[in-house]
Formats: sequence, structure tokens, C-alpha cells
Amino acid sequence: MTDNQTSPPVTVTLESGPTGAGSIDDFELFHARRALDRFRARLGRQGLLDLLAPDIEKGNAFLRESALASDGSFKAGTTVLATRGLTSGAFLA
Repeated sequence: MTDNQTSPPVTVTLESGPTGAGSIDDFELFHARRALDRFRARLGRQGLLDLLAPDIEKGNAFLRESALASDGSFKAGTTVLATRGLTSGAFLA
């Protein structure tokens, strides 16, 4: 075939797999979230805290250092989100 000719279009047919709307990224995200939810449920609160302990300590050390370096002007903050008419699942999506 020469450069000035085009190939016939290729047809792809779904033999199995998700048939709903959305992309493969949507499919993977759904299943990744489901796996993570199962993992968290099986670990439990204390298991998660134990697993994340090194990361939590790094964050705490950073906040301590920031407070010391600020010479008293450091102010930590917490953000709280509240919604009406929106489920947690819809929010996460």
C-alpha cells in the first residue's frame, strides 16, 4: 500500500465486559473504590491507623515544625464540608 491510500475502517465488537455508559476509566474507578472499601472494612479503624502511622507521624512532625518556625503565628485549620441533597457516593464520584 502506498502512502496516499487509506486502510479500510476497523470494526471493534465488544464480546464481553461492561456494556453500560462510561469509559474504561469509569469501570476501573468503580472497582478500585469497591476494593478499597472492602480493604478498609476488613482492616478496621485501628488497622488503618496502624497502617498509616508512619504517614500520620510525618504529617504531625511537619505541623510541629511549622508551628515552631512560625514564632507563634502558625494557625492550623480544619475544613468541614456539609451538603444537602447529595449522597456521599455522588460526592466522591
